[in-house]
Amino acid sequence: MKSVSRGTEEDLSTIKSARRVLQILEYLKETRQPANTTDIAMALNCPISSTSLLLKSLASLGYLVFDRQTRTYQASLRVGLLGGWTYDEDFDLARLNAITGRLTEETGADVYLAVRNDIHIQYIGVMSIHKLRKDTAPTVGDKLYLTETAMGLLLMSTFDDELIERITRRINAESPVRRPRLSYAEVSTRIAAIRERGYTYMAVDEATERSIVAKLIETGSPQRLAVGLSSPRDDVAINYAQIANALDDALICMRAQDPSNANVVAARRTRYGVAASQSISVV
Repeated sequence: MKSVSRGTEEDLSTIKSARRVLQILEYLKETRQPANTTDIAMALNCPISSTSLLLKSLASLGYLVFDRQTRTYQASLRVGLLGGWTYDEDFDLARLNAITGRLTEETGADVYLAVRNDIHIQYIGVMSIHKLRKDTAPTVGDKLYLTETAMGLLLMSTFDDELIERITRRINAESPVRRPRLSYAEVSTRIAAIRERGYTYMAVDEATERSIVAKLIETGSPQRLAVGLSSPRDDVAINYAQIANALDDALICMRAQDPSNANVVAARRTRYGVAASQSISVV
């Protein structure tokens, strides 16, 4: 992906120690299992000595739990409680994680979660069942200009026209010359289509070079969350209407009392002409 800012060690806009703390928490979230100091240091390409100090500090503060027998760390419940105030009580983040994980398994597509960060879209969650990922696939923390991606335009569809024009002008003024630019008229046309459909779809997202279908999730807070299904091939493009419906069903399940309800999942599979024993193959 040519235009993604990955927040590398050379990124002067972030403080190294703060960045590494968050990278540790993201790593534990992605692996979902205890890890020792060496594994974490190697995964993050950080010195073992400084990684050890950060891990001990986080454990002392109660954000990590240290197992002396296995010499491993894992995230504590305190981490899970940090962001609870940012969304309403009806929005279940744990349930969202379960639903998106199952959606990845059922469709074979990658699932992205993203939010607005000033004039950028920033990926806060990436779920995939594929061990080998394309270089163009975004990772957690990556940022792109809002007008460059389908999910960015989806988030912009909630803005008023004045804000859309102001953001578009800022992006065009700040982005490098080599980057593709959209005029305000072009952005408005695309956003009008998104508002009419209720979701965004792009056969080939120019920024990520992947097909994508995405919808918005209401969190009960001013910050909107976009969820998208993406594939490096054009199968998402072929089945975009069905994939949009799958997203709808997944979000309905998230609000249901029992999101793992087998009847709901079976009904969804039948809806797309897929046998209960099969998966919906997108990739």
